[in-house]
Amino acid sequence: MTGRDDVLHVPVRPVWSCSGCGPRVDWPCEYARAELIANLDPISRSMYAAERMVEAIADLPDEATPGEMFTRFLAWARRAGR
Repeated sequence: MTGRDDVLHVPVRPVWSCSGCGPRVDWPCEYARAELIANLDPISRSMYAAERMVEAIADLPDEATPGEMFTRFLAWARRAGR
């Protein structure tokens, strides 16, 4: 049996679910967010999250509003840096 630490929590494109949590969990999942917070400084984390958001918008043009995409990809990254 593997633990959460043994599983990669990366996006599954083009649906942007989490590879570690499964197809019903959006990426970035809580575990991926925690890893990004632990491994990237606030500016790098925000830049990385913004780049992923742009990719997700291209993959999912009709799936979410701009506000929803901002909340999913960037709002948490900014809060984590405080």
